[in-house]
Amino acid sequence: MTTLQASWSGFSDNLSGIAAYEYAIGTDSLQSDLKSWTAVNLDTLVSDNSFSLNSGQIYHVSVRAIDSVGNLSAAISTNGIIADHVGPSGATAVDGDSGDIDRQNFTNLYSGHWTLFNDELSGLSTHEYALYDSTASAYLTAWDSTGLDTAIVIPGLNLTLDHMYQLHVRGVDQVNNTGDFVSSNGVLVDLSAPAAPQSLLGFFSTERIYLTWDGNVEEDLSFYKVYAGSESDATVPILETENPEAEAFMPAFQDGQLMYLNVTAVDVPGNESPVSNQVYGIPQPAVITRILPDTLATLLYTDNQISIHFSQPLSDIGTIDVSSLAYTGMNIASSYSEIDTAIKITVNDPWASLDTVSLTLSNILDWAENGTADKTVTFATYLLGDYNQDFAVNVTDLASFVSAWTVQDYGYELGPATGSVPHLIPARNELYDLRDVMVFTRMWHYSHQTSSGVFLAYGQAGPDLDISQEGQHLIINLPQETGTVQAVLSYPVDSKTVSKSDDVATVNMIQLSYHPEDAGQLLVEKAFMTDDMEKQVIFEIASLDREDAVVTLDYIAYDRDNNILASGAASIAVTAVPVEYTLHQNYPNPFNPVTTILYDLPENGFTEVVIYDIMGREVTTLIRNEKTAGYHSIVWDGRNSHGRIVGAGMYFYQVRSGSFIKTRKMLLLK
Repeated sequence: MTTLQASWSGFSDNLSGIAAYEYAIGTDSLQSDLKSWTAVNLDTLVSDNSFSLNSGQIYHVSVRAIDSVGNLSAAISTNGIIADHVGPSGATAVDGDSGDIDRQNFTNLYSGHWTLFNDELSGLSTHEYALYDSTASAYLTAWDSTGLDTAIVIPGLNLTLDHMYQLHVRGVDQVNNTGDFVSSNGVLVDLSAPAAPQSLLGFFSTERIYLTWDGNVEEDLSFYKVYAGSESDATVPILETENPEAEAFMPAFQDGQLMYLNVTAVDVPGNESPVSNQVYGIPQPAVITRILPDTLATLLYTDNQISIHFSQPLSDIGTIDVSSLAYTGMNIASSYSEIDTAIKITVNDPWASLDTVSLTLSNILDWAENGTADKTVTFATYLLGDYNQDFAVNVTDLASFVSAWTVQDYGYELGPATGSVPHLIPARNELYDLRDVMVFTRMWHYSHQTSSGVFLAYGQAGPDLDISQEGQHLIINLPQETGTVQAVLSYPVDSKTVSKSDDVATVNMIQLSYHPEDAGQLLVEKAFMTDDMEKQVIFEIASLDREDAVVTLDYIAYDRDNNILASGAASIAVTAVPVEYTLHQNYPNPFNPVTTILYDLPENGFTEVVIYDIMGREVTTLIRNEKTAGYHSIVWDGRNSHGRIVGAGMYFYQVRSGSFIKTRKMLLLK
């Protein structure tokens, strides 16, 4: 602002007449401290733009007249004009029709209010307002006047979800100066309900239901609403709380009645969340809700921590008694966990194999000091040596045992052990030695003696095995990489017998055998602890008759990493082999002219069968060549070495094979 204007009238001079006017400007009447007297000829209107007017400053214009002979009149002055360059000022603008709101859950209108604006100079003329979308950085409505009112409601809107809206208000004074606007802190259009409360837990006792849950994290959360009912669709609100917990037993509830409860969260705009997870229970004394490990599972040797969870907090865990098939008493320690309302039991003794352990809990008081009946929890323990937890100790476990031995993995250690089979109690010492082998051997035999006796058949994998017969011995040659093998020989019990192999338990080899003779099977499982040894399984087969037979071999061989090297089944033609050399009586005897001579060879070798007359002279040689071990026969037709029929009489026949020589006599009739 740079211009001041003034006009005047009423000056007169009846003698020489008015020649000119002069004006001056000052901070007070008739003062010229802002502008000295300046001639303006005979104009009665002056406009001076040489100023930089200061808002709030009072400016006085003084005027005097000069007549034609230079006489000055008395000066006159205006009453002053105030420079007003600043619009009205305001203090606060607030979202909402009364108190300040930060969120609203409707989109069709907005309400706000503010304090009355002030203008100390020309005075307030009107308020103007506009609604500003601070999320989009744009005005949603144009500026509009509302007079001196200090509250507005803007209907017919279509507010955008999750946008922040601010009320902007400004004042206009009597000289049309518009002041700076004041802004509300904004209201968020929030149609999103809070998340459902999580991890609702209910604790029940006599005439008591206590609820607790994880608190919501929404910044606009207002309160929680608890619903309850005797049906699973609990839809009756029973209380509201600002805290994530509640005492929910109402006067209308009854002990012994199943109650369902859930919780919702409500935010400041009034949006209500989905319901929480539902809890249900019966107001009653404490009951067990969960046991870890599960009593249906088998306790492993590392499971020395047991947690028994209750339906409500406990004030006294009472006493715990332990019974066991293997122990007369067990060393345990117990404590209580308030966090998960559980009795924690630490078992300091190692579990016995295949044990049944019962824990009896007595004199328990719940959080409301109410007692409850004694509780008994029963567990079954693992089978020692059963690494794959199939309740059988067999070749797969032997393979695991050997692999662990090789790499010194003490998680598979077994000994030393005390007690009786099957309830052995291991005292592991992080050292593999023969005591571990002996424990495995004892458990292996127990497992097979108490099993169904049915052996698994394996699918064909890997190369065929090299199988040969040497006398009464059936030799199965294994791949040199073999670490563990299972071989099951099935044989006809009416014609063959198989000798049970001796158990071997050394640091170099383990050999175990099981022989259900009535079933006609012999199981051999063998572990090779070192690589530089012959990898074989040998069966000794004896015959009850002179007939050959077919036996079946089921097998599976693992390497040291428990990978299958070879598996499958093989049918093997087994030659009947006698236990000792024998020359049988010929038949028929006497004969004419043909007879049969039977002889038994337990070993391969060069063999001769020779006929002599009564004078000891050789009549003929029936056999003179290599013969395999087995049962043999030869027919003599009564002819000599020249093909002529010999005469009647006494003759001798002799078998020679290796160091064996045997002679018998026979009678030829005519």
